Amino acid sequence: MSSRVEYLEAENVILSVVDGPIDNMVDDAPKVEALFNAATKPFIHIVDITNAQFTLDSLTTVINQGSRQIKTLRHPLVKEVVVVTNSTLAAMAARGMNSPIFGHIKTRTCKTLEEALEYARHNL
Repeated sequence: MSSRVEYLEAENVILSVVDGPIDNMVDDAPKVEALFNAATKPFIHIVDITNAQFTLDSLTTVINQGSRQIKTLRHPLVKEVVVVTNSTLAAMAARGMNSPIFGHIKTRTCKTLEEALEYARHNL
C-alpha cells in the first residue's frame, strides 16, 4: 500500500495520492476526515489517482463510500474535488459524481498534479 494524505497550506488544498489499489482510499478515510474537520475555511480536495490500480467496480465502491457512507466528499467546506488521472474511465466516473445518485459533488479532472494545483490556486 502506498498512499498519502496531506494539507498543503499555501494552496489551501487537501491532497490525497493513491499509488496502489484504489481501495486504499477507504483505509485513509480517517486521516482525510480529520484534515477536513480541522479546516477552518473552504478548500479544494485534490485526489491524485494517476498511479492507482482500479476496476470500474472498485472505483464506484470508493466513490459511493466517500459520498454516502463516510461523507468526506460532501463535507461542507469542500469547495470542489479535483481528480488527477489519465484514465478515461476514472475521468468519466469523476464527472459522474456531479449527479443525483452521488449528491451533486462538484468535480473537475486534470491530467497532472501541477495542473490541479494551478487550478486550485486560481479558484479559491
